[in-house]
Amino acid sequence: MFWLVWRRNRVALISLVVLSGLIALAHFIVATRPSSVPSPPSHDLVGILGSFVRGISGLTPMLPGFMAALVGGTLLAKELNSGTHRFLFTQQNSRNRWFITGTATVLIAVAVMSVPLSLALTSVTDQISVDRGFGYFSQDILAMPATAVFVTSFAMLIGAATKREIVGVVSGPVIGWGTWLLFNNILRPTYATPLSTTDHPIRVDSDNDGFRETIDTSVWLVDQELRDIESKEVLSNAEMSQRYGEFYAENGTSAEFVPSDQGLEWVYHYHPYDRYWSFQFIETGILLGLTALCLGAAFWVVNRRTG
Repeated sequence: MFWLVWRRNRVALISLVVLSGLIALAHFIVATRPSSVPSPPSHDLVGILGSFVRGISGLTPMLPGFMAALVGGTLLAKELNSGTHRFLFTQQNSRNRWFITGTATVLIAVAVMSVPLSLALTSVTDQISVDRGFGYFSQDILAMPATAVFVTSFAMLIGAATKREIVGVVSGPVIGWGTWLLFNNILRPTYATPLSTTDHPIRVDSDNDGFRETIDTSVWLVDQELRDIESKEVLSNAEMSQRYGEFYAENGTSAEFVPSDQGLEWVYHYHPYDRYWSFQFIETGILLGLTALCLGAAFWVVNRRTG
């Protein structure tokens, strides 16, 4: 059975390995260049790879979706359309065995190739920041493989439900991008109650005059609010606009608005870096649970269409 799955999907699986491997290799080569060495010329191999790495840096949240498009979107739809499953059932192979072997092969391949890809991406970001910080959360060693496996299983479900290979392929990047937006902007901040402080948690003065500052990238600033110092009441956006408008109308647009002089203070809500790995495990668990739901739904669809 495994040999048949390989024969039917070898082009997609080989494409997955080659493309993921090339992207990982490019990042590893760029990451191994010492930071003290001047940037190579653009026509040099390392310079070309550096330009490539910078060019795709904004697309890293889409990588799980592209992996799903390569191998997940067409897997079940292709077999349902071609009738391979009906032939297999006459060859003493059960529907369950066909489904489990096919999906397991693809999901294991996606998970395995996500690991070196994640290591390569983080090797580059480690040069930027000593602490990776939450800004690189989605490409780390737990979150990225779990995301890739979930998106691939979701694309399998879409392909099987529609029996359209192209729909399954297109759904991969769409689901990948939507997953990143959902977890990064909505779910992840709620894994724990944010800490609050009136001192900016990510800005650190780098000298005594206070004019120069560095950014602590390991801290995740979730939200900030302006509140009244005495009453501790948070100002709404309309109230903030009114306060700013009254101040500039009275003092001119060149004046500096200092909240403390107006009886106000900023309150910052953030997650410290020591929550980073616990958040990784929480998100991985959620994604694997969603993967199980997608596979269960896909199995139900396949049984309904072939039974």
